[in-house]
Amino acid sequence: MEALEEQLKLTKIEALEQRSRAEVAETWLKIKNRKIVFLQEQEQEMPPTPSKPTETWDTVTIVSAPSPVARRSLPSVERRTSIAKSVSSPVERRTSLPEEPKARAGRSPLRTSLPSPVSRVPIKLPDSPKRVSLARQCWPVVIPSSIEVVEPPVVKAVQAYEELILSRMENPLWTKEILREHAIHLGIDIFSKKKEQLLEDMRASIENGAVVSNPIYILSLYEKRLADVSLSDVNKETIEEHCKYYGIVTDGKRKNKLWDELRDIIRGNTRA
Repeated sequence: MEALEEQLKLTKIEALEQRSRAEVAETWLKIKNRKIVFLQEQEQEMPPTPSKPTETWDTVTIVSAPSPVARRSLPSVERRTSIAKSVSSPVERRTSLPEEPKARAGRSPLRTSLPSPVSRVPIKLPDSPKRVSLARQCWPVVIPSSIEVVEPPVVKAVQAYEELILSRMENPLWTKEILREHAIHLGIDIFSKKKEQLLEDMRASIENGAVVSNPIYILSLYEKRLADVSLSDVNKETIEEHCKYYGIVTDGKRKNKLWDELRDIIRGNTRA
């Protein structure tokens, strides 16, 4: 039986490997087919080559051969055009490249340097609708969004309590119920974890940008605990964000005043 189980495991592993190889081969074949279609469309949409009688800037023919003195004063463009035309036909080569004058007595013959090859300007083909659509299918263009996401007051209030978790090691505000529920809504596994380990995992999750899934519920847990803690356990910034959630004006008010107004509203809500 053990041998059969081992053989069954090996057969399953081999089947998974063959399936993964088949998927890779299928993906590679799709990419290859896309490239073939793209190249075929590109070849079909290439413009026809210009005919020989068409005269361009690099096919100008010089009729008569200039003298050595005039040849020195010719601009570089004319020299390049004469060399380019001379390559096309042997007759024009004789007219475009004058013969070297004979050396005079006591003087060395004149030397002429050949110009560099003419660099042709590459032709930029217009993008066709088919080509653009195929390119976007293969390589989609991602446009970054510049819209600023405004978080609701309840999320800011919960994040203010999370700042306490990042800045302090101990706080009477953190009961076992609050920490466990806060961690669960951050997506943290709480099974068999002590308070210290749970706080470390919560700090790491908050620093990575995690947001609680149900901020109203988490904020209500902190509101229940506020009746049992002192004013020094919560900083002014946290109280201000909590007051803004209820629409309390925070400008120009001290911490004690905000604390009293916040607790009055929480008591009124619990009674109702």
